[in-house]
Amino acid sequence: MIVVPPRRRALSIGVRSAGHRGGPLPFAPELARELARSLGELGYSPTVRDGPRLPTRALGDAVASHLDGAGVVVVHLISHGDVEERTGTLWVPGTDGAAAGDATDVESWLKRVERDPDGPLVLFLLDLCQAGTAARLPWQIPLAHGRVRAWVLAACESDQAAFNGHFSQALINVLGRIGDLDVGPALEHVPYNTVVGAVRREVDRLAVAADTDRQQVIGTLVDSAADLSWLPFFPNPAYDPADPKARLRAGLDPGLLPFFDDLDEVLDARHFIERAAGAGPFRRSPGFTELAGCFTGRRKELRRLSWLLGGESPDAPAEPLGVVTGSPGAGKSALLGVLVCALHPGLREPTRRVWEHVGRALFETDGPVAAVHARGRRLDEVVGSLARQLGLGELDFPDDLGEALRRAPRPPAIVLDALDEAENGPLLMDELVLPLVRARRPDGTPLVRLVVGVRRYGDYAPLRDLARRDALLVDLDGQPREVLEDDLEEYVTELLHASDAYRGRAAVRRAFARGVAATLSAEPEEGVRHRWGEFLVAGLYTRHLVAATLDRPVGTPGEARTLGRQVPRALPQVLTLDLDIGTSPLLRPVMLALARTYGNGMPLSVLRRVCRAYLDGGAEPAVDRLREALDAGRFYLRQATDVDGTTLYRLFHQGLADHLLGRGGDARFRAAERTRVSAFLDLLLAPLGPAEERDWAAAEPYVLRHALQHAADAGRLDELVPTTPVPGPERTDLPWAVPADQYDSEPSSRPAPGLPVEARSGHGSQADPDRDWTDPNPWRRAAGRPGEPDRDSAGPNPWRPAPGWPGEPDRDWTDPNPWRQSPERPGEPNHDSIGPNPWRPAPGRPGEPDRDWTDPNPWRQSPERPGEPNHDSAGPNPWQQSPERPGPAQGASVLGRAGQLEEIYAREAWQPRPDLLLGGRWRLVAPLDGSDQAGNSAIWTAVPAGDPAPEVLVKLVPTGAHGSATRAGVLRRRALRNDMRVRTTHPHIRALLGSGEEQGFAYVVMPRYDPGSLTGVFAAAERTLDTVLRIAEQVLDGLAAAHRAGLVHLDVKPGNIVLDRGDAKIIDWGLSAQWNTEPGREPMTGGTPFFAAPEQILQPPGWCTPLADLYGAGALLYWMITGRAPLTLELSTAATPGDIVRHLDGGGRPERVDRLVPGIPADLGRLVDRWLSRVPQQRNRQPAPLHMVAEVARNELRAARRAVPGGPLVRLPWPGRRTWPTGTTRPLL
Repeated sequence: MIVVPPRRRALSIGVRSAGHRGGPLPFAPELARELARSLGELGYSPTVRDGPRLPTRALGDAVASHLDGAGVVVVHLISHGDVEERTGTLWVPGTDGAAAGDATDVESWLKRVERDPDGPLVLFLLDLCQAGTAARLPWQIPLAHGRVRAWVLAACESDQAAFNGHFSQALINVLGRIGDLDVGPALEHVPYNTVVGAVRREVDRLAVAADTDRQQVIGTLVDSAADLSWLPFFPNPAYDPADPKARLRAGLDPGLLPFFDDLDEVLDARHFIERAAGAGPFRRSPGFTELAGCFTGRRKELRRLSWLLGGESPDAPAEPLGVVTGSPGAGKSALLGVLVCALHPGLREPTRRVWEHVGRALFETDGPVAAVHARGRRLDEVVGSLARQLGLGELDFPDDLGEALRRAPRPPAIVLDALDEAENGPLLMDELVLPLVRARRPDGTPLVRLVVGVRRYGDYAPLRDLARRDALLVDLDGQPREVLEDDLEEYVTELLHASDAYRGRAAVRRAFARGVAATLSAEPEEGVRHRWGEFLVAGLYTRHLVAATLDRPVGTPGEARTLGRQVPRALPQVLTLDLDIGTSPLLRPVMLALARTYGNGMPLSVLRRVCRAYLDGGAEPAVDRLREALDAGRFYLRQATDVDGTTLYRLFHQGLADHLLGRGGDARFRAAERTRVSAFLDLLLAPLGPAEERDWAAAEPYVLRHALQHAADAGRLDELVPTTPVPGPERTDLPWAVPADQYDSEPSSRPAPGLPVEARSGHGSQADPDRDWTDPNPWRRAAGRPGEPDRDSAGPNPWRPAPGWPGEPDRDWTDPNPWRQSPERPGEPNHDSIGPNPWRPAPGRPGEPDRDWTDPNPWRQSPERPGEPNHDSAGPNPWQQSPERPGPAQGASVLGRAGQLEEIYAREAWQPRPDLLLGGRWRLVAPLDGSDQAGNSAIWTAVPAGDPAPEVLVKLVPTGAHGSATRAGVLRRRALRNDMRVRTTHPHIRALLGSGEEQGFAYVVMPRYDPGSLTGVFAAAERTLDTVLRIAEQVLDGLAAAHRAGLVHLDVKPGNIVLDRGDAKIIDWGLSAQWNTEPGREPMTGGTPFFAAPEQILQPPGWCTPLADLYGAGALLYWMITGRAPLTLELSTAATPGDIVRHLDGGGRPERVDRLVPGIPADLGRLVDRWLSRVPQQRNRQPAPLHMVAEVARNELRAARRAVPGGPLVRLPWPGRRTWPTGTTRPLL
């Protein structure tokens, strides 16, 4: 990183007239002076050159004089720009309009700065026509990683004119109000991109107001992943070195800084200090002058959790896991905050005042500690944060983290809070949390000691079940009422003691606290479900008392006791009390606007616009008034930091949004609210310009993430994402426009216009994960949208394959789109296989009648509740929408999901390109014709670099965020890694020519086999029984080699067998696993219906053996002989995996092949039938060791094959193939 001295200089030049080089610019000198004043207020020493005599050479000398020395320099130029015709070089004329060689050649200035490593960092602000020429120079491209010394912000593109000084005026307006960008006090500088975005929006606004042509502000080309946080051009006026977060950062070891710089909230005082103190709302409340450690009670829970994290738990649970749950406001975050503050080495001493009063309940751990707040984070972000904190390097994949932890000398203690608020919480649980808990180190000890905070949502029942059965489950709602009353009384008393007005009124404090505690600890009335945490309601009501009585404190214990007993039982009622006080006239509009917020919240700039939807006319409110309203309502808000450094605001709980927006309340209010959502959308998009030419590059990150959701709320989704081709030119104004042919290959992405999707805020909206069809909970509703079906799978049961031909297209087993058309069988759905154990029925979960009513999936049926169908049940979707369960019509567009715009970007951004060189050896040529280029994988042809050798095939999946943010991405990346690890050399196992991870891809390279997979070959040619048996024999030979090496394939099917000049080879080892593992710790994997063994579907302990592959080999042979997968005649191709197991358990068997195809020997029919036995041990007639199962089966088949040539030639049928014309030559295998 470049270390920049604090010296700041600025030069602002305004040229009124450039001689014959264009008309006069009378506004230029004044704008140059105003901008110099704005820069001076930011700490620059400004120089202004705006006189009537500034020849070109003198102008060049003035600029050159500021390019020497050190420090930070801003050079602003407003004049005519000219491009030299022969060289295309941009230069700036002076008042004489004369050319002066390189004196004012902008490119020469830039090169001079770049060549001087000891010179200043320079930002050129170019208000010139064609100014963008200087921002797109060829030599700048290699510097796009962000370590540029000479930066350019240009008023327009290289082929545009700059109008009326709009760019300079926008700079003046933005820099003069730079505090309005609302960048938090922890950042010393306002992020460069934040200022650039604000300038672009302001230029657009000025152009619309003046009714002039628009100009596109552009800057130096920078890679989207480049870190620009070090750029010091714009000092942050809100920066406060004394801020708690800044103090903590200064005291951290440099090894901890990377995760802190990524804004890991483990060190965010707003979360782990305020919440742990139990006094977060009081830090700036009227009448409070001290922050005390008010955390009360829970000492037993604290002691047990700290014992578990320290590895000294006297209870010795079977699993090293603690799960903390409870209703909103029950104190989950405060409890975990105390743990983190007391145990984390970077926080223990700086936060001692927060936890020392309960220190005796805590067991200090000597090992490594990491903590992450998961709200809004993807899987790869949580993995990366844990890895950095534990000193394991830069990792982004859970498998890598597990391997690194196995090599670590000691198991770490990990705290993970707000799992249910992660971007895809169920994915985080399945792929990180549960595997970490179940994993063991080489010596058999636990891999980690883990405490997780999560609410009682149905998606997380497997984690709670595990904690209840084998570990530690802390349910904060299960505290005895008498203990709760005592703790509440102590808590409220301590809070009032922190108030100046009540510190000397001990009797009043006690009386009020007793009244509050008695009311909140009483059993709820019959029929009323427990909804809100008592500590949260008590704290906010106490704050309300202090604010309402600030001028006249309560004087008598009797009055205090009466007020205490009037405490509401529900948080919305406390909010109503605060709104009625009327401390700010903007408070209610602001809260209503925030009730429509998605994700982690919206920034001040967006909130200022959209709150007008709830005002009765008028202009945008002043920033100061808006901040007053946010301060008045801060107790109901949470803050976060966006990617551009700005502060995000949101309501801290979904129930508040429902209350404010009238959901479930007065119908007239709800109707009025619906009329506002369209105005809300218009205000959201207003700075981007007219609809037909919106400047999306100027949009705030919030707008890019959530514009589609707000459009869906307003029923105007089709305005942003056209769903049908329209005459005329392509819509280039939409940054997420996807060609129509891509919709055909990704039907789940086709938007349905005009389908309103109700807005949600708080944890629910951001927990709307990018769910795919491999989700192991197919009935899970989309988080944050109660009553809605999963928007990725509207309509009837999306798991049930549609009736059709049971062939297996040569397609990736983790394909997230089960309905994508097969290239071999147009019009027929792909239903070949599914993801990680989607077949296993969820275990019974008794004892969960108290599931949290705020669960974002309230309609999820629980398998432990009698009378409800199991996930494997047949028939129509049992959870189909009903009139009693309100929600949008089926088919609601997935484009109403959080971050869908980013997903569309990602689908394009990660895709490989021709000539990309991988591993220094393999040069990509083109996508494989007819292959499935899905959103998470691609197959390309490639050639060795510099070698005319034959083409090879390269399978690629994205790494990083694109490969870890969704279940499909994780599965495909893991499958490819499994494929990489299989390096067994055998004639009937595919050869691995190369593999690796680089440039954002993981890839494997294998030969291009001809004619290809059995799926395509058998569809195009007849075959004989001898050929089929020879292929099956070769497959068993390859499996035998893998079994001897300790591997099972687990996905033997036609699409995974290729022919290469007549020889069979087994490909796609993505599901492969070690089979000699400890029973009960086998991998959770998927498979292919009708080809996967029954034990692979149910996955009981000890299921993963070579006998599962023998079933797959039998199913493959059955398919090759009959043209059908086994059991498809008895059950039809629409059967679910559960249907298959139930049929077999009821004594059902597939019809024998010798009874279906005339001429098949009975001995062969019996052999195939035995391999398809329901009981694994019955497949292996001889008592052979497991590693020899396939070898014995191959010998049996070889003996059966020897009997075939002596009989008649048997040509096998193929259901559905057209009849060949008589007398023609037919392909024959």
